Amino acid sequence: MTLFDNETDLLAQVEAVEIDNTERISPEDREYCMHIQKCCHQALDQLERNYRRMMEDSKEYIESETVKIQFNDTYGYVFSEWQIKDPATKYRLKHFVPCMQEKTIRNLFTEACHMFANDIVDYFNDKYGINVKRTDRFKTVQDITKFDPTFRPQYEDIVDDVIAHLGGRSFAQTMEDEIYANALRYYHKDEIEIKGSRLTVGCFADACFYRNELSYETQSQLEKFIDALHYYLTGHRYPGGINGYLNTNRTPEVSRTYGCVLPKIEHFKFYKNRKMEVKFKSESDAKGFYERIKQSLNKN
Repeated sequence: MTLFDNETDLLAQVEAVEIDNTERISPEDREYCMHIQKCCHQALDQLERNYRRMMEDSKEYIESETVKIQFNDTYGYVFSEWQIKDPATKYRLKHFVPCMQEKTIRNLFTEACHMFANDIVDYFNDKYGINVKRTDRFKTVQDITKFDPTFRPQYEDIVDDVIAHLGGRSFAQTMEDEIYANALRYYHKDEIEIKGSRLTVGCFADACFYRNELSYETQSQLEKFIDALHYYLTGHRYPGGINGYLNTNRTPEVSRTYGCVLPKIEHFKFYKNRKMEVKFKSESDAKGFYERIKQSLNKN
C-alpha cells in the first residue's frame, strides 16, 4: 500500500462543504470564528477593567494638576515630575505613571484586536489553501481622545474580507487557482523550462550566506512549489514539510540530489548556479504541470 492509497481528493472534499448562503461560511468555520472571538473579547474585557481602574486611580493626581500629562500626535507624553512638592506623593508616583500605563493598555488592546483579525484570516488560508492578505485592521493604536475601551471586534467583519477575496468564486475554485499561482509567483515564465521529463526553474536555489543550505526564502518558495506539484499529481495538498517530502532530516543543500516521497517524481536537484531541477518519471506529467504553471503565470 502506498502513501497515497487512502487519501481523498482535496478538491472534492472542499466542494462538499455545505455553506449556508445567509452565513457564507460553513458551521465548522463559524464555530471556530465564534470561539476565537470569545477568547479575544475575554481578553479585552480584562483590559477594559484595568483601563478604568487605572483612570480612576489617576483622577486625583490629574485633576489636582499634581501631574501634568501632555500628548502629541505620535502618542508620546511629558511627565512633569518637578511639579510634585510632597515627597510622599513624589515617591509613590515613581511606581505609578498614569500616562505610561494608559498607553500600554491601548497598545495591548490594539494588539489583541489585530491578532484576532489575522487569526481568522490565517484559519481560512490554511484550511482552504487560499491567499487572503493578512489584514491591517486594528493595527494603529488610537489616540487617547479616540480610544474606546468598550469596542469589541466582530468576526463577521473579517469574514467579509475573506469573501471579498473570493471575488464571487467558491473556496474550491479559489484554492485551485491560488495553489498554482503561488507556486512560482515571483518568477517570470522565461525562467521555467521543460525538456523531456525535466522541469527547471532558474534563479531559484539561493544558499545561506555562510552555509551551503538552501536559504530561508528559498525554502519558503519551495514549500509553495511543492504544494502545487503535489496537488497537480495527487489532487490534494501535501500535509508535511519540505524535509519529509525530500526524504531528508536536514535542511536541503545546494549541489545535492534528493529523492521524493511521491512515486511520480524521480528527484529534486539544486545547483550552484541557483537552478532547481525536478525530474519526473513521466514526460506527460512534466509537460502537464509545466503548462498549468505557465497558465497561472500568464494570468499574473
